[in-house]
Amino acid sequence: VARLEAVVRLNCFGFYTNSEQMCYRQNYQLLTGTALCPVAALLNHSCTPNVSRFSVGDVCFFRTCKFIPAGGELLISYIASDLISEPKYVRSVALERDFQCNCPACAGGHSRE
Repeated sequence: VARLEAVVRLNCFGFYTNSEQMCYRQNYQLLTGTALCPVAALLNHSCTPNVSRFSVGDVCFFRTCKFIPAGGELLISYIASDLISEPKYVRSVALERDFQCNCPACAGGHSRE
């Protein structure tokens, strides 16, 4: 049971209605949920992601936000987008994972400390 709980906690994605959509309550409902998406769970974390994720209703979209060369790794942020520009310590606390982030922002001169 503990292993299953860990798999779900570390591989699920939250779905939330964007605040912009809530301005149009006649078209959108407040929606929150969690889904286990096997393909999306293969994406690794970076504090300098090249893929953005957003939800519209119960559909989750992934979109590149930077040029990615052929064969380049697709990276998302496991932390909230408003924390990406915070200092390294804040980002590492928010990450709550079983690994240390070694992305360029955390490992190099872009630590924003």
